[in-house]
Amino acid sequence: MLAVVDAEAAMRTWARSESHITAAVAERSFFSTPQAYERTAPESWIVLSLVTETHQPGDVGFQRPLIQFTCYGRTKAVAADVALAVQAAGRSFVGRPVTVGPATIVAAEVSAKRWLPDPTTGTPRYVVDLLLAVRGAEAA
Repeated sequence: MLAVVDAEAAMRTWARSESHITAAVAERSFFSTPQAYERTAPESWIVLSLVTETHQPGDVGFQRPLIQFTCYGRTKAVAADVALAVQAAGRSFVGRPVTVGPATIVAAEVSAKRWLPDPTTGTPRYVVDLLLAVRGAEAA
C-alpha cells in the first residue's frame, strides 16, 4: 500500500530548489504572503495553495493534486516572468520523476494561467495551476 503524502508541502520544497523558479524568486515560495511584505515587498515571490486533490485507485495509487502558484511581482512584467518560470518548471517533469522527501512527483501539466491582480493591494500577479501525479513511498 502506498503512503498518502502532503503534496502541497512537497511542491513548496521542490519550488525552493527548482532552477527556473529560484532564478525568478530565489527561495521565496510560501503558503501565504509573509506579513513583512505588507510594508516592504521584494521584487517577486510565489504563494502555493492546494486547490483540490483526488486519488486514483489501483496499484499505482496516484494522488492528483491541483496546486495553485500565485506569482507576484513588483510590476506586471516581473509577475509574468515568474509565471513563465513556473510553467517551464512544471513542464520539466516530462519523463523525469522527482523525489521530494516521501513524495515522488511523477508528472505535471500546466492546467491554467490567468492574470489576476491582488484585489486588495493591486499588486501584479499571475496564477498558474499545475495538475500533478504524485505517489508516496510504499507503506509498511
